[in-house]
Amino acid sequence: MTAQVTRAGVVIRHRHLAGWRAAAGPPYADLRDGERARMAGTRAEAAGDGRGSAVRGRSLEALGFTDVPALRPLTYPGRPVDGPSLLDGDDLLELRPTGGPLGEWPVQLPGAPRGTTVDGLLARRGLDPVAARFPVLAVGSNAAPGQVRHKLARLGRSRALPMVPVRVRGLAVGLSAHVSPAGYVAAAPYVVPGATSALVLTWLDAAQLAAVDRTELPNYARAFLPGDGDGDGDGDGESDDGGEPDDGGEPDDTGDADATGDVPFAVTLPGGRRLPGAYVYHSARGVLARPAPDRTPLRCGPQPAVLAGLLAGSARLRELFGPTPESWVTRAAADPALRALGTAAFVTEGLLRREEGFAPYAAGPDTRPLG
Repeated sequence: MTAQVTRAGVVIRHRHLAGWRAAAGPPYADLRDGERARMAGTRAEAAGDGRGSAVRGRSLEALGFTDVPALRPLTYPGRPVDGPSLLDGDDLLELRPTGGPLGEWPVQLPGAPRGTTVDGLLARRGLDPVAARFPVLAVGSNAAPGQVRHKLARLGRSRALPMVPVRVRGLAVGLSAHVSPAGYVAAAPYVVPGATSALVLTWLDAAQLAAVDRTELPNYARAFLPGDGDGDGDGDGESDDGGEPDDGGEPDDTGDADATGDVPFAVTLPGGRRLPGAYVYHSARGVLARPAPDRTPLRCGPQPAVLAGLLAGSARLRELFGPTPESWVTRAAADPALRALGTAAFVTEGLLRREEGFAPYAAGPDTRPLG
């Protein structure tokens, strides 16, 4: 994996990803003059931020995707998208998988011209097409459109991006060994060769990626997981007839690392297309696991159950955060020093397991946009 760094940003040059870029790109020639004028402001405004829902019945509120764990920690990880979707400001639009590149998938948009595609709609918003975006696996609340909308709006970034459920080979989802600023214990992936998990893949533009990096670092690091598709990053890869994953990201087997050939990871879109790779945020703190001698990673789940389990097993955590999940998030969100003590308690209570499986795939500062 190599990267060409410029003052303006980074042009990614992964093997099989020659078409990917980090630049925002020039305005699209087919935009009407009125649209050009509207896009003279910020790119966030161009994406429809602040305009309210534009499609009847497709707002996040109407569809029930209102969970924002950053504001209500016990709703973590929030409600993930349950089908191929395009987050478009305050709306969540349906996509129809075709088996071809994601950018060519039709958008189910009442009143739109027939044949409206993902790339076509993004172009009308003045935003990057799919092939210019970064595919990033979401293992926690970044799979919830309510949380993503809140996060990107707070950071002043566009709230338009594809969000698609995928099958991922080689990963399972546990818990990061730290207490987050919002008070919850967040999800974190760990490597399980041959396992298959159900996750959500998001396609971020360069500005969105840089903004999300700032929310994840330093508790998380970003890695690039090589896949076995041979497309251009737009879903145009080989087909995969493997079995379906189970619910909630639970691995469905414990096969060996050769289950996908020489590559330990495979990301499969609806319709069977496999990507050449994807980014993922993994915990720089390690993951939580059962005390020795078991050491099995604790699985992510509804936050009240996660916190109740941790409190039941540790007098030290009860001393710090009180007896209930409600007392935990209230105390933790209000006190950075207490969060640090809780993170340290994970170590002293024997709950920390270092995760070294992502070390060979570290993205590093040279593969993320600058500025």
